[in-house]
Amino acid sequence: MQHLKRKLLFEIYRLIDSFVMVVSLSISIVFFSIDSQLDLRSPLEFFTLHVNMINFVLLGLFIVIWPVNFTLFGLYQSQRYIRDRDEFINIIKAVSLSTVLLAIFSTIFERQDIVVSTLVAFCCICSLLTFLTRLLIKRVLFQVRKHGRNLRNVVIVGNRHRGIELAEELIKRKEFGFNILGFADDEESMARKDSQYPYLCNINKLREYLGKHVVDGIFITLPMKSYYNKISDILEVCQECGIPVHLPINFFNDHKMKVKSVDNGLLDTSFILHYNGKMEQSMYIYLKRTIDVLISFILLGVLSPFFLIISILIKFTSEGSIFFIQERIGYNKRKFKLLKFRTMVENAESLQEEVEHLNQADGAVFKIENDPRVTRIGKFLRKSSMDELPQLINVFAGDMSLVGPRPLPKRDVNMFDKEWQKRRFSVRPGITGLWQINGRSQTKFDRLIKFDLEYIDNWSPWLDVVILCKTVPVVLSKRGAM
Repeated sequence: MQHLKRKLLFEIYRLIDSFVMVVSLSISIVFFSIDSQLDLRSPLEFFTLHVNMINFVLLGLFIVIWPVNFTLFGLYQSQRYIRDRDEFINIIKAVSLSTVLLAIFSTIFERQDIVVSTLVAFCCICSLLTFLTRLLIKRVLFQVRKHGRNLRNVVIVGNRHRGIELAEELIKRKEFGFNILGFADDEESMARKDSQYPYLCNINKLREYLGKHVVDGIFITLPMKSYYNKISDILEVCQECGIPVHLPINFFNDHKMKVKSVDNGLLDTSFILHYNGKMEQSMYIYLKRTIDVLISFILLGVLSPFFLIISILIKFTSEGSIFFIQERIGYNKRKFKLLKFRTMVENAESLQEEVEHLNQADGAVFKIENDPRVTRIGKFLRKSSMDELPQLINVFAGDMSLVGPRPLPKRDVNMFDKEWQKRRFSVRPGITGLWQINGRSQTKFDRLIKFDLEYIDNWSPWLDVVILCKTVPVVLSKRGAM
């Protein structure tokens, strides 16, 4: 639910930014087209102009390009740690680039109402209005976080002076939205007795703690000179688990995790963010979620008759509910309810121990080619992968993506025997992925996990397109189960 709200917030940002753009453009055309032949006396008259196909195409093209330019300058990434000044500069850059494109489009389409004075006014008005609206939203979000909503769980490694000082600063700056779970250090006695946060574990036990709890980030405040090796071990653990790490800016960066500087205004100390894959730095990441929402919404509408037919077939061929709802492990080990059409008898999960010896998959995956619990209609749904269709609801809700590592049930996750396998939780799970287009359920488990990590480390919008396109023939050929 927390990530759904965050994604909805970014969607609201895009809608507001587009609305501000349209309003700014109308004001600029009405009041600043001094060389134009148009005679407009009020902004309302702008909307009563003759709407022809060229005007419609131009506005539609500009609305599509607008959020792309904003994304290029990082305006649809989390802004909770960005200084207002830096955000305003990025807004000016994005609007300026868009203004240049507007000038090009107006020339191509021979728009007489867009002249030099219009463009200058538009750039100034839109930059100012966009910044003010975002400043207002940010202030509202600060108040929301101060009341304990939309928080990120963090662990501070090092409960000495620097760790306590950082915790106290985070306590005062509640608008940043950190929920401090507690401290990890060599000895509990190092913690100050008056600290309100608990001692969680010894540094050597941090791997075990991260494997059992929801942690969104780690701050390391240990002394570098005496803890170099242990800090290196912590980075390795967090790399395996896909958890970002904040280090003082003067620390080393010789790990495979990518690094970028984060100036969050805490203690006058900058941090380096170590993270996996391309998700944190990609200027196109918003596009992935936008595509997920649009495609899942369209497919849910188009496929609704099939949903009805399948529901009727399931209901009249076996006793039980239409949907199979199972708890799965998602992004950063958050639990969510995965939806599928029911393909087994109603009490299938309680019967799993009885058929455990028939498992044909290695590692943590449970697969039986001719599972005795599968119903007649269930065999068809599984072969055609139509039982996966309700997961479009999970995609629309934000629990899943169209493309990503498959979400596994708790039983399978508990059987992970290698820590590096847990890095697959560092991204949102998907309906399809490299698993499905490279042998699907017929591939060895370790190889399947390596497909997940390959996807995380090499993600791009084009890779998602390739996987989606290759998934179709794989499903039609019925090679294994999703």
